[in-house]
Amino acid sequence: MKMKNILCFLLILLSFNGCKIDNYAEPDLTVSGRIIDSETNTPIESGGSNGGAIVKFYQGSSAQALLFKTLPDGSFTNSRVFAGSYRYVAEGPFQIATDTPSIVIKASTAIDIKTIPNVRLKASVVSHTDTTAVIKVEYEKVPAGQKLVRLGVVWSNVIHPNVFTFTGGNSITENVQSLNLTTGEREFTISKLKSNTKYYIRASALTNAPGNYYNYSTQIELQE
Repeated sequence: MKMKNILCFLLILLSFNGCKIDNYAEPDLTVSGRIIDSETNTPIESGGSNGGAIVKFYQGSSAQALLFKTLPDGSFTNSRVFAGSYRYVAEGPFQIATDTPSIVIKASTAIDIKTIPNVRLKASVVSHTDTTAVIKVEYEKVPAGQKLVRLGVVWSNVIHPNVFTFTGGNSITENVQSLNLTTGEREFTISKLKSNTKYYIRASALTNAPGNYYNYSTQIELQE
């Protein structure tokens, strides 16, 4: 009976020691930032959680990435980061403007990742009626080694639509690869709009760069 009590005591003691050994501090630093155009310093829009840009942080020599998904406006945040030295890369509708950047994180930090967008876009309303709208898309393909493949507009009654998700709306995408477009503007006519409804509209563009990432313009609003 005494031997059994001793064994139980030893097991309890070991379990407490195990808890002490495994009780590491949790990550408590916040890293936030933006993916921006290195020339204009404006955010590079993408698809957000649906086909949007991803930022990868690697601590020290680790090959295991800490992933940051970006919002449609190109911003990102993670509130559970350890202090340490990191290198980071971003994947999306752009090229990194410099070699893989690095940073030493000692406190909560905000950074800008400077990139070169595949396409710069701007959308504006030319005219509209109760059920239709003509949208002008101004475009500029930036990297010389890429080809503009698709160009269009997407609209929704929910903010930040993209070509994969457009609740209450739709999208128009034209295959323009054979046209060899570089810089210019095109107009798209949106139809079957509902009256008394607010729509959010973004221009969209895709190049032949790897990854199937679309560039988007800053959204504009249209009240029918």
